[in-house]
Amino acid sequence: MRGALLGLVILSCYAGETPPENTGERAKAPEFRLFDVAGSRRTLREFQGKVVILNFWATWCVPCIEEMPALDRVGREYAARGAVVLGVAMDERGWPVVSKFLAQRRPGYPILMGTPEVAHKYGGLKTLPHTVFIDRQGRIVATHSAALDLKQLRRVIEAMLAEQP
Repeated sequence: MRGALLGLVILSCYAGETPPENTGERAKAPEFRLFDVAGSRRTLREFQGKVVILNFWATWCVPCIEEMPALDRVGREYAARGAVVLGVAMDERGWPVVSKFLAQRRPGYPILMGTPEVAHKYGGLKTLPHTVFIDRQGRIVATHSAALDLKQLRRVIEAMLAEQP
């Protein structure tokens, strides 16, 4: 029932806009083990109990770069309420390219290096940016394959935070 209600909230907020795709019955988000810029291994499990905005992006992707300020802002705004933004860089040339990019544009949220295996687990990532909204129980609530603006991000995050854990 909660999933259906959240789906209606998400869809009702997007009159004339493309909403994140409600996944209906919530599937468990695939676990991952990815490295951050400091070389530490990070897992999805360590964020259990939080609302996770998992954003797949690349340094060459203009819409990805354009949505970074909005992701950074919601990450800061909602951190105290239990939401976290994680960026997953999908650059084929790896950390050398991503590190150079991050030296110029450092978002305030963790950046992890993606792998083809993680991309496959999350549906193949046919387009970037691709954002996956994960609830406090580690289940996928919605996905979106295009840039999201601040208003769109806030709508989905607010609806997810309003759910009872």
